[in-house]
Amino acid sequence: MAMTMFRTSIGHQNDTLVVPCRKRRITMCVDYYICIFLIMMMHLDAGKQYGVVAFSIQPSLTKKTAAIRVGGTWLGAKKTATFGMGCFWEPAESLLEVEGVLGTVAGYTGVVDPTKKPTYDSVCFGRQWVEGVRVTYDDEVLSYAELLDRFEEAQNPKMGSRQYASIIFTANDDEHRLASQWLQKAQENERVTGGWPAKLTTIESSTPFFQAEGWHQNYWKKVRIRAAIVVMLLVLYNGGLDRLHIFQDTPELQKTIETGALALALGGGLATLLERVIDTNVMELE
Repeated sequence: MAMTMFRTSIGHQNDTLVVPCRKRRITMCVDYYICIFLIMMMHLDAGKQYGVVAFSIQPSLTKKTAAIRVGGTWLGAKKTATFGMGCFWEPAESLLEVEGVLGTVAGYTGVVDPTKKPTYDSVCFGRQWVEGVRVTYDDEVLSYAELLDRFEEAQNPKMGSRQYASIIFTANDDEHRLASQWLQKAQENERVTGGWPAKLTTIESSTPFFQAEGWHQNYWKKVRIRAAIVVMLLVLYNGGLDRLHIFQDTPELQKTIETGALALALGGGLATLLERVIDTNVMELE
């Protein structure tokens, strides 16, 4: 049994106290709890109540609405709208800041009668599919016309690309009428948002919408969390503990923590890559 000498001060008298200490066991316990905490944070998904896995495929929710969700069903006014907005990562997040938007889903649409489910690869290397954003909103708070304005502000399409096209997908005659009126007015005013002129936005009838792979959902939110954790781990590895002066008397423990931090940072990067291989489920939404 390894013995460690600890010197304590009681009043004006210095006493030496010998305390049994299993250094290896303490080191393993510290490493264990650090690993558990960091792995949970690494895979935190803001779209889940208790998410410790980054594979959620549920829509992202905001608190800016009076609508209530019970058992997967929205109570109150709820409608959906679908748009092609360029790469769906950023617009799907930006629209969540709009009051009245209940949730967004990144997905694939634009094919009238698909023979099989799309995948990210088939969308990227094909010329039929559109990266779309399905928006669920409370029309007592946000009208469809107002949502079209927010769509125009949040989109980031690419010229000459079907995948990243600017498209308003209308589900019924009312939506088509409102979208046509909105687009005509925008074109007459020669509105340009983010370098994209309104005349290049088109209207198409809704087609089957497939929710994209889970790793696309809440993409930037997860990236920011993981990046912050990796930076923290790299700071620990590169001597961040030296300034805290916590482990001056236990350099072996500090070295173990620094090595563990590097291993977790590398493991987190590998886990992110594996996520794209594992989390490949694509499902059609109603």
